[in-house]
Amino acid sequence: MKRLPARKTEMTPFPYSVYRDAYLVAASELMGKHNVHDLPVTRDRQLVGVITDSDLSAAMHVNAHSNDSGSLRVSDMHMADPYIVSL
Repeated sequence: MKRLPARKTEMTPFPYSVYRDAYLVAASELMGKHNVHDLPVTRDRQLVGVITDSDLSAAMHVNAHSNDSGSLRVSDMHMADPYIVSL
């Protein structure tokens, strides 16, 4: 059986993050700029969730025919209350 790597080796010590009130477009640009597929979501410097590139794709697909698709915010799509582990 193959042994799984320790979480510590797979985690980024200082990840990029996005504010909960940021527009989805800003989150998408940040992911693209830094070549990441998910971002911690923060509010008042506290972790409140996570948003993935799949979340962004789903939002863009659903709102492709909407006139206000650019007004969606990270808070509309992020997964709240992430499970936090210590290393």
